[in-house]
Amino acid sequence: MQEKKVIAIADDDPDTLELLQEFLGDYQVRCFQRPEDLLFALEPDNLPDLIISDVMMNQMDGYTLCQMVKKRDELKHIPVLLISGYGDKVDFRKAIECGANEYLEKPVAIDVLKRRVCEHLRE
Repeated sequence: MQEKKVIAIADDDPDTLELLQEFLGDYQVRCFQRPEDLLFALEPDNLPDLIISDVMMNQMDGYTLCQMVKKRDELKHIPVLLISGYGDKVDFRKAIECGANEYLEKPVAIDVLKRRVCEHLRE
C-alpha cells in the first residue's frame, strides 16, 4: 500500500485549517496556526511533500515562510502554494520573488486547489 502524500498547511484561522484538512482528506494533512511552528517541524526525516500557506498571518507572513523554506537546500524542492485575499500585481510579484510555486487568490474553488495540489505532487 502506498503511503499518503503529506501536506503541511499554515493558516492562523482555525476554521480555514479545518476546511482545508477536510477538503484534502486524500492526503495526510498537518495543520499549523503559526508558520514558525511549521518551520520548526521541518525535520529531515519528516518533510512534507507540499506546503500551503496563507499570506497574511499574525507573526510571520506566507512570503517570509516561503522564502525561509526556499533558501534551505534540504527544503527548496518542496513546492509552496501561497493563498491570499490580495490579488494585485505587487502580490504576485512578491510571491514569485520569494520562490512560491503557486499563488492563488481567495476565495479558492476547492476543485482548483485540488487540481493544483495534484499537479505539484505529480499525481
